[in-house]
Amino acid sequence: MSRVLYYKGVPSVRTTISCRLVAPTVLALGVVIPSVTRAPADDPALRVPSEVRWSATLAAPAAGGPVLAGTYIYFPLQSGVVVAHRLADGGEVWRKELRPDQPLSADAEHVFVAAGEAIYAFTHDGTAAWHVQSGALTAPLLTSDGWVIAASGGRVSAYRAADGTQVWQRDTGVARARASIEGNRVYVPAEDGRLLALELADGTPRWEHRFKGTLTEVLPFADRVYVGASDRYFYCLDAGDGSIAWRVLVGTALRGKPAGDAERAYVVALDNQLRAYDRRSGSLKWPLRAVPFRPSGGPTVLGSMILVAGLAPDVHAFNAVTGDPIGKISLPAPLLAPPAFLDTRLGVLMTAITGDLNAQWKLSLTGQPPAPIPSPKVAPLTALPGQPVPAGRGGL
Repeated sequence: MSRVLYYKGVPSVRTTISCRLVAPTVLALGVVIPSVTRAPADDPALRVPSEVRWSATLAAPAAGGPVLAGTYIYFPLQSGVVVAHRLADGGEVWRKELRPDQPLSADAEHVFVAAGEAIYAFTHDGTAAWHVQSGALTAPLLTSDGWVIAASGGRVSAYRAADGTQVWQRDTGVARARASIEGNRVYVPAEDGRLLALELADGTPRWEHRFKGTLTEVLPFADRVYVGASDRYFYCLDAGDGSIAWRVLVGTALRGKPAGDAERAYVVALDNQLRAYDRRSGSLKWPLRAVPFRPSGGPTVLGSMILVAGLAPDVHAFNAVTGDPIGKISLPAPLLAPPAFLDTRLGVLMTAITGDLNAQWKLSLTGQPPAPIPSPKVAPLTALPGQPVPAGRGGL
């Protein structure tokens, strides 16, 4: 069943796990799921990246998910190394004897590894660029817009990605979830339920909001900030002062970071459902969509397509506008970690690491299949072959 909660005069929808009557109930309560314009079935943006480009066997199981940057794929192995493979054919390029404590991160110039109590930066050809003593990190690194944001020892530190120089440090309390950057702000979800907004340039606090329970990673936009909490609500905050614009009771814990586009915010939860909320009002944009596995992280939005993965041999894809399922990517074995996606001028690519006790560990790249070639138009004959064609009846 569903019911509407009001916060600051804005309706929000409470949805329980078992709800075959979600749409009728919501309509009865005055919250309208709007009609949607359906994208054409042959829309190239909706071609699921299911065509295998290559597959490579790994000598050891992976210890984390892949990261894509430039023309390389990076990931750690359980044998205690970080490896780089070519995106073009899967061949290994280099490896470093490091055992990361947090997921890898990368930008246009470097790949970053948090190991022991230090952060290491390598150029994409494997050259050591710099390293700094950071203390043991408590959250994954954030690398964005020339910054490296690291959480350790109850503090958040900001480094220049180019050379590792520390620009500022701020006491925030312990953070377990990755920080997020939008414009001139960095958002830090602290373990004690506080969301802090800091100035990116110098770490000056701008506002904080305290929630009940721990927080997910933040999905920030210039005007609104979206975050899930362990109190089972999904929140939208005003980016200017941190006040709550609306909240929705999901009824179960969210998985990973929310995703979003210009109109919608998307979340997946422990009930194995994908939800899409209107970014302005919090109303459902389309009915809940189920996946047949527990999501391993948040959804991924690529243009008109949403992809949801779990530790399963399939990745499911949905139309972002309508919520309709549009296909799946079938893999030879279960995923070991969330896959990585890259939107290129040649289409969407997905890198995945799969394997289990009965299958080899494999790294694979899939891409969007080519667009179907339209059949040529056939015009009817206006005269028998070999006969003259009168003027005005298709003659040259």
